[in-house]
Amino acid sequence: MQLPFTAEQFYGVFREYNTTLWPAQVFLLALAVAAVVLVVVPHRWSGWSGVGVSAILALLWAWLGLAYHLAFFTSISPPAYGFAGVSVAGALVFLWQGVVRRKLEFRWVAGGRSVVGFLLVVFVKQTHPSINR
Repeated sequence: MQLPFTAEQFYGVFREYNTTLWPAQVFLLALAVAAVVLVVVPHRWSGWSGVGVSAILALLWAWLGLAYHLAFFTSISPPAYGFAGVSVAGALVFLWQGVVRRKLEFRWVAGGRSVVGFLLVVFVKQTHPSINR
């Protein structure tokens, strides 16, 4: 399959996104860590963790769609408009189902799925060079 852009263009989009929006990435990473904490650490207001995690996920999905796909990736790939739309739709689902309707719940459950998910994150971290920078 032939991609409509070169590797240099692809990495150039990352470079432009990162330099233009710095230090937003620090804030986004802090939000992601907060979501993980809400899931993993037991607390007395656990009923609100679904709302909190849903709100964070809605923001992160909207950011992905608007700040990355729409604002940067569309410069080299027209299908990025579709990626932006799907990402924003995902944000709206988290917002509607998790924040407004309070129908989503997130919690850590020890078991095979959790271990596999954790191992996949570790694997990606170890094998993807841009994550280790």
